[in-house]
Amino acid sequence: MKIRFVLPALAAILGLSCDGPTGPYEDFRKLYPTVLRPLPPADLDSAKARLNAKLGTFYKATLDNFGLLGSSGFLSRGRSSMTDTAQALSIVKQGFVRLSEFSGVRDTADLVVAEIRHGLNVVLTDWAISFSLQRYDGMEVHGTWLHAVLTDSSLDLRNHHYGEFYIPPFNVISRSEAREYWIGRDIEYHCWVPSVHHITDESIDTGEIERCVYPLASPDSVVMHVAWKIPVKPYGQPMWFIYTDVITGELIAMEQLFIC
Repeated sequence: MKIRFVLPALAAILGLSCDGPTGPYEDFRKLYPTVLRPLPPADLDSAKARLNAKLGTFYKATLDNFGLLGSSGFLSRGRSSMTDTAQALSIVKQGFVRLSEFSGVRDTADLVVAEIRHGLNVVLTDWAISFSLQRYDGMEVHGTWLHAVLTDSSLDLRNHHYGEFYIPPFNVISRSEAREYWIGRDIEYHCWVPSVHHITDESIDTGEIERCVYPLASPDSVVMHVAWKIPVKPYGQPMWFIYTDVITGELIAMEQLFIC
């Protein structure tokens, strides 16, 4: 499954220049976007030591190179004799707060349950709990689902929320401009065979375009973009999400929502 989509930034199409605008735009572009960098080796080792001191024998977690709770690897599965949903949920929430330096969760009230599964089969009777995306300044932060598995012997905690980062005070690219830019363009994708979807006026509803935060991650940085999340709905259901930076018009990412 492959998508190929390379286009110039919307700001260039609209005639916006990085060197031209002054005033408020000139001020906040010095702060935007916030860029996170990997910790130096000594700092990362120190962070891992602090994490290990909090884990003890019950908690399980790892760090990524940015000093944040990691998400890779297999979750620890097993058996749980606990039957009380509220108790299991409380233990998991308190676990994320316990590791707040690395999970980014300061208050259990910030954790909204997305899914709870208990007892996959007679062998796996653990609790698997997921939480909804972090919300920052009223916006969803892409990719920040938290996951946990609770057994009688361990609590495995995965993924993180982000701390403070800069939000621009206004949009250079409006919601309607972001929409109009994509109308008439093609999405090339591969679903068994090379295919093309032509985006029509009916494919994108302006009222369904949301402002969100998209952390664009690479091995050497996480760039905290504020983006328009544009659903492309050729058959009444979202098939793709297009993420366009609200300041530069840059295409940040495109997600294909269906599996071939």
